[in-house]
Amino acid sequence: MRRFLPEDASDEEVAVRTVWLARQPIFFVREADALSLPPFSIRLEPDAVERLVETLAALSLSGLTADRP
Repeated sequence: MRRFLPEDASDEEVAVRTVWLARQPIFFVREADALSLPPFSIRLEPDAVERLVETLAALSLSGLTADRP
């Protein structure tokens, strides 16, 4: 995680960003049944899971490398 943050990032900032990153996919696991219904109609089949992983990874990396507030 530290490689994505400035050298002066505090331990707290590293911890918060680590937890944020780790928690991103859990929504899709917990809410899979609800997400399979309209208006979302997301089916977590193998191809969809691969796309989801790629999307979450891209969003996570862009979030990690964004300027700090």
